[in-house]
Amino acid sequence: MKNKYQILFLCWFLAHFSFAQNQQNREKKSDHSVTVKTVFSSSCKTLSTSEEEIVHVEGFSIYPNPVEGDFFTIKIPVKYTKVIAKVFSLSGKLVRKVKLSESEERIFVGDLSKGLYVVKLLTEREAFNFKIIKE
Repeated sequence: MKNKYQILFLCWFLAHFSFAQNQQNREKKSDHSVTVKTVFSSSCKTLSTSEEEIVHVEGFSIYPNPVEGDFFTIKIPVKYTKVIAKVFSLSGKLVRKVKLSESEERIFVGDLSKGLYVVKLLTEREAFNFKIIKE
């Protein structure tokens, strides 16, 4: 039963977070448009941590998920040259911000508590949200 509440909270958080980001973008009155894509993988239904998962969207890959060690890896498609990775706790606190310069980079999360986190990848024109589980 606890997993259902975690899923509902995660889904609410991602929807709310995307809406808040869109509101901020509108308030800036810029001519640049930003697309926000939120990724829910098949394991979001059960929050099972027994299988390792690789999440793929628009050429981005994040693995392993769940994160059992100190690092997870982000693979970046060639068409994106400037990517910033932000890791948020479910309370919305920014816990990590990294400028990605390689096509494949490892992100340190060894100092983070166990739980669910949202990884937001920002490109020049788009934003992608992923969920990861830190064990």
